Amino acid sequence: MSGKPSVLLIDECSGIGGAETVLLQVIDAWNEHYRFHCVLPAEGHFAARLNRLGIPVFFNDIRVLKTRWLRRKTWKTVTDEFLKIIDTVNPDVLVSNSLWTLTSLYFALRRRPVTNLCAVHASIRPKRFLKRLGLYQLDRFITSTPILWITVSQALSRELAAIGIHKENIRVIPNGVDIDRFSPRKREPFEGPSTSRTLIIVGTMGRLHPGKGQELFVEMAFRISSKYPDVRFLIVGEEIETPAENLNFTRALANRIRDLGLEEKVRITGFQADPAEILGEMDIFVLASREESFGLAVLEAMACGIPVVVSGVGGLQDLVRNAVDGHVVSPGNSDAFAAAVSELIENESGRKLMSAAARERALQFNRDETMRQWKSCLDEAVRSGPGESK
Repeated sequence: MSGKPSVLLIDECSGIGGAETVLLQVIDAWNEHYRFHCVLPAEGHFAARLNRLGIPVFFNDIRVLKTRWLRRKTWKTVTDEFLKIIDTVNPDVLVSNSLWTLTSLYFALRRRPVTNLCAVHASIRPKRFLKRLGLYQLDRFITSTPILWITVSQALSRELAAIGIHKENIRVIPNGVDIDRFSPRKREPFEGPSTSRTLIIVGTMGRLHPGKGQELFVEMAFRISSKYPDVRFLIVGEEIETPAENLNFTRALANRIRDLGLEEKVRITGFQADPAEILGEMDIFVLASREESFGLAVLEAMACGIPVVVSGVGGLQDLVRNAVDGHVVSPGNSDAFAAAVSELIENESGRKLMSAAARERALQFNRDETMRQWKSCLDEAVRSGPGESK
């Protein structure tokens, strides 16, 4: 092999979420060591960021397989486009950034074997779904094709092992945070609803999607605002990659805010290019996800010294130490979330202790160490050849 190894990154999202943030970190850290290319479904914030970094971007909308996965013509169109891209890039390593992107590569990789590394950022239930449908050949492909599997939490590692992935092929690399960019900002303290700083800001951040729990956040806001009129709420996030699906959810969310009379208290900000800046406006951070592989937004909030209240699901249970860095509450329970946030509003000393503990905990997830582990995996994949996984 001469020159820098070529790495083809494939992602199913046009926006920027936690998984895409990690890819941007990898590119930023190791662009001098590898030639990166990326395949995305469509133009969007992610493509714009990659263009600014000088990364070649190709487009292949694998999302159509989610609704037309039984149509042979759809698979042929997606596969033919992948083959063209693979022939153009001639990658040494292919990184599928989700289980679904790996699935979409089924026919292409049968014809053009490439060393494959699969990064899993979400539940592997789609794999079990395929098995129940009797798609055993595709099921075996998913299990055996990648040389290495990267997961962001021990919870996902256990799921992979449970479906037959050999543990020696699994690498757990927790998400990392830029601890200098995401750092505590001095804000005027508040003592409760009678504070001299009029507004207390409670925020959440993530893609606008039912799974991220923004509707529960609104219900929580209704309960809190009746008791604490000086509290305001921010919902930070952009539309997900399936506009038709998200349009209905976003509209329902806005309607619920209106029906509860919260238009002056709850604001949906849309996409924010600088999450550190918007986090600097928050006093308390909430993530009410129904499931969460890691929770990068939570880690970023903790790095900013913001007390957090999160669902007790997935990787969040590994990240947040209950009653130390924040509160871990029952998923789907708006009363429990309201009670936990109210306790933080009222308990100044406890809030300060959690703020300091959250920052200290976040320091254990330094981005530099995460990037070193990613490079180790990429180097290992480059040294390997296709078809060598166990």
